[in-house]
Amino acid sequence: MANQSTYVKAFRLLSFIEKRLSASLNDLEISPVHAQVLRSLSENQPVTASALAKTIERPPTSFTPILDALVSKGYVERQPHPQDRRAILVALTDEGARVAKKLGAIFDGVDDEIMERYPDLEKLNLDVE
Repeated sequence: MANQSTYVKAFRLLSFIEKRLSASLNDLEISPVHAQVLRSLSENQPVTASALAKTIERPPTSFTPILDALVSKGYVERQPHPQDRRAILVALTDEGARVAKKLGAIFDGVDDEIMERYPDLEKLNLDVE
């Protein structure tokens, strides 16, 4: 089928990404959303829990269980906010930084595979709001 719809192409790309990431994330015993949090924190920390939820596009009400799971695994820690007693900061632990580094290598590898398989993808503006 030479003239596939954009939807079909996007779905195939998402399926490819999911398959490639699933095996690696399963080896680390981590979910995709947990991987998103750890990678985000590896680029910017500490950050408020509400800002982190917004960064990974999750409602704050559904973010608490995600954060609780990462705290229980020892990957992140909650810290008091120095200026706002109502807010908390979230930061990587040493173990969380180690896992985030592994995730970086995994994501870079998948990114390389995507660009090999779909070389024209870089030309697209994929910023979605």
